[in-house]
Amino acid sequence: MKKSKKVFILVSVSVIAAILAVMVVFALLHKNTESQNSETDFSVQSDVIVYEQPQTEEQNNDSMQSDNSVSTETLSAEDKKVKNEIAKYSSANVDFRYEKHESLNGKNIDLTFSEIESTDNTNRVIYKNNSGDEFAYNIGNGKLRYAVINSAVTTAQQIATEYVSAKLNIADYKIDNYKETDDGHYFCFVRYIGGYPSTDKYSIQIGFDGSVVYISDFTDTFDGKKIDYDKAFIDEKIKANTDESKVDWSSVNINLNDNKVTVFVTLTEDNAICAIPLE
Repeated sequence: MKKSKKVFILVSVSVIAAILAVMVVFALLHKNTESQNSETDFSVQSDVIVYEQPQTEEQNNDSMQSDNSVSTETLSAEDKKVKNEIAKYSSANVDFRYEKHESLNGKNIDLTFSEIESTDNTNRVIYKNNSGDEFAYNIGNGKLRYAVINSAVTTAQQIATEYVSAKLNIADYKIDNYKETDDGHYFCFVRYIGGYPSTDKYSIQIGFDGSVVYISDFTDTFDGKKIDYDKAFIDEKIKANTDESKVDWSSVNINLNDNKVTVFVTLTEDNAICAIPLE
């Protein structure tokens, strides 16, 4: 009987040792897991985005650290639609949302998702603002590839029109030429007489900051002259003095010649310019 008791005691000690060994391994694994999770982690779980921030020593001493260490953000229905659409073209982990904010030249621009621009070589995520400006982002890394900001031209034209309106009767003029230069947006307001452009014009350039950087004023060209000719009158003058079949009607322009209001027209077959007085 004494021998069997010794065996029982030895077995019990072995079981206890095994249990202690398992507890030590479990504790080490738990500590390792906590160490791995100490770095910032970002993951998307269905319609919830979970942000886990690393704990500082100060937070570890705070009794409320467990409540502040994890925050969640629920994706809107629009956000989920955008992500599902992008997933058709790319598996890259870029956090595109329905709404996006871009900073350009010191201005903050609010954008909303428009479409995926898909070509044989690349796919881009297109966003637009309320003015129709277009911003294209690389679908793989979220980098802004290009921006088409037509509203800047519209704004520049409004500034130019307001400025020129204070100088002349804007109703008699049309913007006959526009171009973007290194210094800004250039507009040429041309006076039309009887439906044809003339050399009475006002040119202005608006800088990219909205300021006036250049003007050219030739609106006194016909001062003191009769210019209220209608199109029918001018056309009859041209037909009476040329072979109508040779007239390049897109070339008709009105200017002064020998101090008289004159219509100039190109005769294509003759490679000549014909000057016809209207007075």
